[in-house]
Amino acid sequence: NDNVAGTLNLAAAVRDAGVRRFVFVSTISVYGFDRPAEVDEDTPIEPFAGKYPYARSKVEAERGLRALELQDTELVIARLGSVFGPGSTLWTLRPARLMADSITGMILVDHGRGTQNCIYIDKPSAALIDLAFLEDAAGQTVNVTHDVMSYEEFFSAYVERASSKVRMRKVSKSTGLALGAILATTAKLLGREPLATPLAVRVICARYRVSSERLDRLRPNAERVSFDEGMDRSVDWLREQG
Repeated sequence: NDNVAGTLNLAAAVRDAGVRRFVFVSTISVYGFDRPAEVDEDTPIEPFAGKYPYARSKVEAERGLRALELQDTELVIARLGSVFGPGSTLWTLRPARLMADSITGMILVDHGRGTQNCIYIDKPSAALIDLAFLEDAAGQTVNVTHDVMSYEEFFSAYVERASSKVRMRKVSKSTGLALGAILATTAKLLGREPLATPLAVRVICARYRVSSERLDRLRPNAERVSFDEGMDRSVDWLREQG
């Protein structure tokens, strides 16, 4: 897996070159689906047992980095939340396309009660730069998130700003899982990327708040873009994209 082997090869090259610090970009998905209501960096990470290849690869890469003898190179692990904003495919462009779809529209599984731990797109970049240089960040694992809300609140923010008609409806978790299975199977037969899968349904049904307190302590004076401002910028960008 490139996420694992590539990461470990790069870390070894950095170590051999005498680079002072290696910042690895991971994901809050390493915590899994069935976690405590409140999650922080000390919460055990979930191996996923093959159910979510991307998250599993990040778990394996994190463990491999900790097992690697980095000598004088300091390791920092940054677990990013859901990144939205201009250029974000997963949490900006794709939701807009789904909402505008005359057939499916945006479907809020489990009535949109799952928890979204998100961050506006320019903040992770600034945080990663800081984590590369802040003295107190050495050896730390840090959640890089900002806003916490339900998926209903998150997607409704797009709807409220839309200048054209969009569709959003709510279904139960069981209905969502069934729809995900149908869409995944149909897409596979047609050779297309699925609009949804049972795994994606499980992701957006998970309910837990990811703490960003450690990041806030490391960067107490960091400039922040509010969720509303980030959404305004996101919708402006979507309009520019047509």
